[in-house]
Amino acid sequence: ETGMYAFVRFRDLDRASQALQLSGLALGADEIVVRAARGAEHEGTWCPKGVCREFLTQGTCHYPGCTYQHLSAEQVALLYPGGEDEAPTDPKVWVGNLPSGATEAELLAFFAGHLGPDAVLSVSARDNPDAQ
Repeated sequence: ETGMYAFVRFRDLDRASQALQLSGLALGADEIVVRAARGAEHEGTWCPKGVCREFLTQGTCHYPGCTYQHLSAEQVALLYPGGEDEAPTDPKVWVGNLPSGATEAELLAFFAGHLGPDAVLSVSARDNPDAQ
C-alpha cells in the first residue's frame, strides 16, 4: 500500500454511492480503495437527527407518511463522516492506495471520467507519513 490518500467530496449522495463501486479500479499501476470517509462502522445506536431510525436499522419504514429521511447506514456514513460530533456535509469518501505522486487533478479526472464532469466538489490529496 502506498502512502498517499485523499478525501473527495461529491455534489450529491448518488454519485458518492457510485464512487464506492469504483474501489478496486486502477489509477496508474495501483488499484485504489474507496470507502466512506469514516468507514461504515458508526455507532450502531446513533441515528442522526431527522433520519428515520427504523429505516436506518431495518432498511424499511412501516409508518405511512413518515417525514424523516430514509437513509441507509452507507448513506449516513457518507453524509456524516464525523459521526455524532459533526453536522452533515456534502457526501465524502476516502480514497487510499493512491500511486505515489498522484495529484488532485488526476483524481478529479478519474472520478469525472466515471461519474460525470460535475460530480466532484473538491479533492484533498495527502501523504501518509506513517506509510512504509
